[in-house]
Amino acid sequence: MKQEYINYANRLNTIGDVIVSSSNLIKTTEKATILSVEGITSYKNELKQAVERNDYAEESLAEVKVPFIVQNQHRKLVERFGQYIESIRVLNNSFCLNPSNEIEFSESEYIRGLVLQEDSEKEIEKLTQLIGDILLK
Repeated sequence: MKQEYINYANRLNTIGDVIVSSSNLIKTTEKATILSVEGITSYKNELKQAVERNDYAEESLAEVKVPFIVQNQHRKLVERFGQYIESIRVLNNSFCLNPSNEIEFSESEYIRGLVLQEDSEKEIEKLTQLIGDILLK
C-alpha cells in the first residue's frame, strides 16, 4: 500500500476515535430529561468540549492530503462530519438554564439532534468503509 494511503487511513482512524469518544458521551432522551441542574451544567460542558475536539478533528480532516482515488468520498465524508458536529451542537443547545436557574429543555430539539447524530454516524461509517475498500484495491 502506498505511504500516502497509509497516512490518510491513519488520519481517518484518529477521526474515528474522536467520534467514538463523543458518541459515548451522548445520553438518551430519557436520561437527559432527568438531569439535575448540576448534571445539565456538567453535560453541557462535556458536549461543548466534544464540539471543540470534533471541530479540531474536522480541521485536521480538511487539511490531510487526500489520495486522488477517494476525493469524492472524502468530500462527502467532510460534509457528513460537519453534520455530526452540528448534531452535538443541537443536543447542547436543547438545554438552557434560565436566570432563575431553572431548566429549560426542548425534547423535540434533543430528539432532532439524536436523529442527526445517528444518521451522520451511519453515513460516516459507510463512507469510511468505502474509502478503505477503494484504498485496498
